[in-house]
Parts: sequence; structure tokens; C-alpha cells
Amino acid sequence: MFQNCPSVSPVVQDYIWLAEYYKGALSEFDFETKKENSFYDIDKEKLVRFGLVGRNKKMFFECSRGSFNLLGKRIDIQYRTDDAVYPLTMQNVYQRDIITYKRAVSESSVGRSTEGTMTSRILSYSFGYKSEMEIDGVAFNFKPIVTLPDGIDSNFVLTVDLNADQDINGRLELLRGGEVVSSHEAPLKAGQTGRLHWKIG
Repeated sequence: MFQNCPSVSPVVQDYIWLAEYYKGALSEFDFETKKENSFYDIDKEKLVRFGLVGRNKKMFFECSRGSFNLLGKRIDIQYRTDDAVYPLTMQNVYQRDIITYKRAVSESSVGRSTEGTMTSRILSYSFGYKSEMEIDGVAFNFKPIVTLPDGIDSNFVLTVDLNADQDINGRLELLRGGEVVSSHEAPLKAGQTGRLHWKIG
């Protein structure tokens, strides 16, 4: 469905979520009728890919391995120490705990001659997932979220929240097409969540 669907939103908002199944899909707004669908109607047991479509962009993650496809490029994330590499994506862990949300503001104007009016606008759109996994004896809680700004700005942000069940000293690495393109020191304290932002695009 991501391959064949339009790359523009069928409604006024810039992006809509899309849930792709082995057979068929469910989108936030139907591309033909513009009928709105509920996020809670997504059948997570059948989900193959999940992401956002709009402004001639298609961005999603693969539910089977957690890898992202951002602007046609495969993005993976791993944690590296001096002794080991822990692939946080590329794991055969089915990602069902999907996340999507919008950040919005509302503004009101009050004047003597007019009644108060309220307007709202969306500032950004986000999607991703959270997952628990054990890799070589280390238990990780992993939450990658992609945020796209409203409007024509092409830059977007990948935010990674990560914690482990033990102290571990290493680096968080971003891979594009299997090659490390960014690496950051990210020591973890047992039970404490660390957060890292990557600006991409």
C-alpha cells in the first residue's frame, strides 16, 4: 500500500497515518471518500508497515524488524560498546505497540466589538513505536519516534528513547543502508532512560 498509494494527503492536514496489512490497509482518511478512520480500528495483529503519507513523502517502519524507511532510505539503529553490538532495529521482534500523535496549538482573539474566536493549527506529526527486547543478556526498552514539521520544511527529527536493565557504556549509532552515518556517546544507567535527537533531511 505504501508503494502504490498517493503521496499527498487527501484532506487539508499535511500528513495522515497509514496502516498497511498483508492484504489491504487502513488510512486516517480514505484517499477516495475522505472518510475519517479511528486509530483504534487498526488491526495490529495484521500490521506489516505503519507510518505517515503527505507532502510527496512516504515514511514508515517495518513491523517485523523495526527498520525505518525515510524518504526511500532504510534507517536502522544500534548500540555499540567496546565488546559488542546490540542491533535495536533488525531484531525479529514484531513491533505492535505503534505510536502516532500531532502537536497542535490553539489561539484565541477577544475584542470589544467581536466575540472571542478560537483557531487551532498543527505544528508537527509524529510516528514510531516502543518495544522491549533482550539482546545477549541485556534487556532494552526502545522507543524511536520520527517527527515531521507542518509545512514545507523538509527537515525532520528522529528521537530515540533508550534504557537498559544494567549499566552499559557505549554509543548509539544511526545506520543508513547498512552503513553507520552518525554515532554518539550514550552511556546508560540501569533503569534510567536516555534520549537522543537526530535531525535528518
